[in-house]
Amino acid sequence: MKKIICLLLAMLLVLPLAVACNNDEKPPVVTGDNGDATDPADSGDATDPADSGDVTDPGNTPASSNKLDTSAMDFGNADFHMVAFDWQAYSHYFFADEDSSDPMQSAIYTRKSMIEEEIGVKISSTLYTGYGDMYPAIDQNVGTGDDSIQLALIHCISGVSNYASNGTMFPLEELPNLQLDAEWWNQEQMDAIRLGKSYFWGVNDFMIPTPYIVFFNKDMVDELNLENPYDLVANNQWTLDKFDEMARAATRDTDTNGTWDDADNYGISYYDGSELISFWSSSDQYVGKKNEDGKLEIVLNTEKAVDILELIADWSKDHVTQISVSGNGLDCLGMDSNQCLFWLSNVASAEMLRTCEVNYGILPFPKYNAEQEDYMHLDWGGLMGVLTTIRDPEMVGAVVELLAYYSGETVIPAYYDKVLDGQLAQDPKSSDMLDIIFDTVIYDPAVNYFGLSGSIFKLFYQPWFDAHLKGTSLFASTWQEHSAAAEKQIEDFYAALELTESLNDMMG
Repeated sequence: MKKIICLLLAMLLVLPLAVACNNDEKPPVVTGDNGDATDPADSGDATDPADSGDVTDPGNTPASSNKLDTSAMDFGNADFHMVAFDWQAYSHYFFADEDSSDPMQSAIYTRKSMIEEEIGVKISSTLYTGYGDMYPAIDQNVGTGDDSIQLALIHCISGVSNYASNGTMFPLEELPNLQLDAEWWNQEQMDAIRLGKSYFWGVNDFMIPTPYIVFFNKDMVDELNLENPYDLVANNQWTLDKFDEMARAATRDTDTNGTWDDADNYGISYYDGSELISFWSSSDQYVGKKNEDGKLEIVLNTEKAVDILELIADWSKDHVTQISVSGNGLDCLGMDSNQCLFWLSNVASAEMLRTCEVNYGILPFPKYNAEQEDYMHLDWGGLMGVLTTIRDPEMVGAVVELLAYYSGETVIPAYYDKVLDGQLAQDPKSSDMLDIIFDTVIYDPAVNYFGLSGSIFKLFYQPWFDAHLKGTSLFASTWQEHSAAAEKQIEDFYAALELTESLNDMMG
């Protein structure tokens, strides 16, 4: 009851400050000239920070000695319901209601069955079409004080600030039975995305990340007599300059008619441009970081950020890049026909390449330069949160903890060995690259909280669409126009968050 009262008070008081992204089926996105909506993070394929570069490790199997003691737990077949939507790994690697001959689906079902039997619960899930369908269900659940939803798996950069600041999410550090210091929880990255006193968002082995990666055409590397990309990675030479050099070597007006179309060769292909944003992250350029007082600040106004945008603009002007929207001549098949050297997409897109029978390899996004210590990959998957309206915190905490624990015991090994290594990686070197990629997943709190709203959205997305659609970097004017409002956006968020946390404290 404490949480419900707190929630209602907080919602009434902070609603005007809330970030408005919850009611759209698709996130708002600039298209280039007019800022009308599309979905920049929603790749057209079948599936879609932190102060340190530490990572979520999908191969991280916890020590069983630290497992939650459940010997005295029996929740009498209580219901535990999760909601998610058709997005990235949620659609494929999270839920299974029956056993299967597929190793991954079997592991997911085994995890569910083990938890149900171990502590006497019944786990179910609803997969909505989009977050535009799911978020109203969450709002209704919380607004009416219902307990039909316990765990929400939300979009990576939409709804995060709203739900953290308006009392929708339960502070995870207050949830019984969670062992946030255990290996199967990534508290380093949870600290990175914690903007107040409480952990409203969980990062653990249950939350399989979905970073963008680089696919490359092996046949084109040989045909063009290019350096072996795997060797470049091994020798710490896989940098943005080297990526640029190789992409330009593969770009040519094949039919020499002076018109760039589906008959020509391109260095880089991608779906809509959102993939390009990962060049900031991979170059250790965050949108926002916490300052010495622990408050989030926008840190984009740097020479590095501008240099990368100017490179993308040059790619566009020089026809190095090709937008491979489904139905366009290239699609992912530019690799199939040896017309595209690099394809930027997420891990699950390898299923499409396998269908096309492309001789491909997998690479991390390049470092900015050789002096950069680690590769870095922004997670475009999602975040998990527990609703404040739960009526049995002991049960909910136990299920969430065991979902994280048993993911390390069952699902993560299956995902890593059977899906990544066994199905998607065509060679041992690609498997090594996947190790690097999943060992260097990061989160950017400004992106997660504000990536699809207000002035931060304009700073985060608009420059990339200017660069790759217009062939020009307008970052200076964009920064001048939106930076002050972006800081005000953060200030308003903190006012709402601090009010919610104060109300929680007042209610005991």
